[in-house]
Amino acid sequence: MNDLSRLQNVTANYEAYQGLRLVPTALPIAYGGVAALAGGTLEGAVGLAAFLGSVALAVGLGIFIGRWYEERYGVVRPTKEQKRATAMKSLAAVGVVGAAAVAGIWLDPPVPVFGLVMAAVLALYYRSAGGMRAVHGVATAAIALVSLLPLVGVADGTTWGALFLTTAAAFVVIGLADHRYLSVVLPPTPEQA
Repeated sequence: MNDLSRLQNVTANYEAYQGLRLVPTALPIAYGGVAALAGGTLEGAVGLAAFLGSVALAVGLGIFIGRWYEERYGVVRPTKEQKRATAMKSLAAVGVVGAAAVAGIWLDPPVPVFGLVMAAVLALYYRSAGGMRAVHGVATAAIALVSLLPLVGVADGTTWGALFLTTAAAFVVIGLADHRYLSVVLPPTPEQA
């Protein structure tokens, strides 16, 4: 891919390449992983407060990071078609992952269908949002492989803990890699240079 096509790709998928915004979402996911590995759940006032605190912190950091991107790189305004496509992809992803979570609870399959579906949805998302790079493939494969741990005798709580922690780690790695790609391809605004 030449420099012009990489620049076009980044500006067309600017929100997807704002990788640092993805990193804070790992906080509540990692909290769920630690809770599952510790044999606990998110039940109880303290557990719920800690989980909600991690969600609030993730949202706050996401807003702060979003403003930082606007100051550093400017604002790229998506077209109506891009907004519509992003909304449809997001709704479809939430629906499919949500349905997988419900199906997993209801059907109690031998492996967490949620993890397999999450990996597939992430792969499809990255494929449609600028292209699936090696980091996306490795991260989604790791999520899918961890979902298969029960097939080799790993206990349910350990599998869920490992799945959540692997997903959190994947979000951090993907976020850092996507930010790096954006920062190499798209220079900062003149005020920030």
